[in-house]
Amino acid sequence: MQGRESSFRVVHVSDTHLAATTYRRHGAPAAICRSNWSIVADEIRALSPNLLVHGGDILFEDPDDQASRLYARSELDRLGVRWRTVPGNHDVGDGPPDPVFGQTVSPERCDAHERTFDATPWVERHRDWTLIGINSQLFGTGWAAEDDQWAVLEDAASAHDGGSTALFMHKPPFLRRFDEPDASSAAVPPEARKRLRRLVETGPIRLIACGHRHEHRVCMWEQCAVVTAPSTAFSLHEGTPPFAGDAGFPGAIEYEFGARRLHWRLVAPDGLTRQDERFFAAAPSPRLADAIAGRT
Repeated sequence: MQGRESSFRVVHVSDTHLAATTYRRHGAPAAICRSNWSIVADEIRALSPNLLVHGGDILFEDPDDQASRLYARSELDRLGVRWRTVPGNHDVGDGPPDPVFGQTVSPERCDAHERTFDATPWVERHRDWTLIGINSQLFGTGWAAEDDQWAVLEDAASAHDGGSTALFMHKPPFLRRFDEPDASSAAVPPEARKRLRRLVETGPIRLIACGHRHEHRVCMWEQCAVVTAPSTAFSLHEGTPPFAGDAGFPGAIEYEFGARRLHWRLVAPDGLTRQDERFFAAAPSPRLADAIAGRT
């Protein structure tokens, strides 16, 4: 990358699924999530990025678990780097059309997240790049907060003065293509997808950095890279269609935002324990009793 010494470096982690205690029926999985996070946290300290962005699902399972919320906040503070967050479905509940595990987004859950972490949307400008963090669970709610978020996103994306924009959110905008009609909990609702597509095709958005699917993949649309970060906690036993087979390993993404280029790489330090979502089936909690296959 040209001019690496002047680039702005961001580490993007997602789906850490941290719990203040090992859940009585998920003791081993929760402990592995915490162990993997500890390894990734050491790597973040060594990398010493300009910014850490947590891409959502910082909590293990329950969006009403205040003890785990405070524990996760303390883990971010211990990193010794500046951080931002965007909420995931396990942090504030899930939006339309099909809330994961029946955990529905609510203003109260959003407020609780923002009191502990960041308010969203947030906007940062660094040289030729504008970084924006949004709450993808608001899409499709019809709330005033969704309208306000669209206004911030559209204003920030348009006021670029020849620069580029990177958008951080929990859910991917699509699974296969921006023009797909599918409605599911795996990506943002179709109407929001259409609106995001217009911004990508007419504006300066060059990166959408997301998570949620617990797998690392990259899709291109026009001049925009849609980069999905893996979970630090666990992977999927099967990739999201059209990507078949194994969904990969836990890890994080490091970005370098430069004047003319964007560079990213997968960060997967040694020692991470690989597990997939099928561990829930061995001892489902009441919240997940109906649950797991194909969902994160």
